[in-house]
Amino acid sequence: MALTPAEIKRITFLSLLSSASQYEEPYDQATLWLAQMQDEGFFEEARPTSAPSTGRSTPSRRQASSTPSQTRGRDAGNGGYSGNMRDPDGPPTEKQVGFVLDKTDDYTEADLYSMTKQEVSDLISDLKG
Repeated sequence: MALTPAEIKRITFLSLLSSASQYEEPYDQATLWLAQMQDEGFFEEARPTSAPSTGRSTPSRRQASSTPSQTRGRDAGNGGYSGNMRDPDGPPTEKQVGFVLDKTDDYTEADLYSMTKQEVSDLISDLKG
C-alpha cells in the first residue's frame, strides 16, 4: 500500500516534531523545518524519463553527492535543518517571515521581505541560538 503525499508530509512532520522537542517551541520549529524541506523540493516526486530507443519509462535516479552525508539533514551542532537551501538569494518564505515576526519586534514585515531567504534563515538561527 503506497502512502499519499499528505500522509508522507504528516509522518515527516511528526518525526520533525519529535526531533524539535528540545526547543522552546517545538511545533514552530518543526513547522519551519517542514517549510524548508518543501521549499527545497524534498516532497516532489521523481518524474520518469523515457529511454529514446524503447520508449519505456525508467525512474530518474539521484546522482551521488560528492559532499559528505553529514552536510545534509539535521546539524548535530545546533539541531537545525542544514540541507542545501533552494534559491538562497530569492525572497524569504511566508513561514520564515512569520517565524521572525513571532520571535522579535526588531524587524517589520517589509524589512524581512527586503532580505534574501538566506539572510532570514541566518536571522532565524541567531534568534534560536
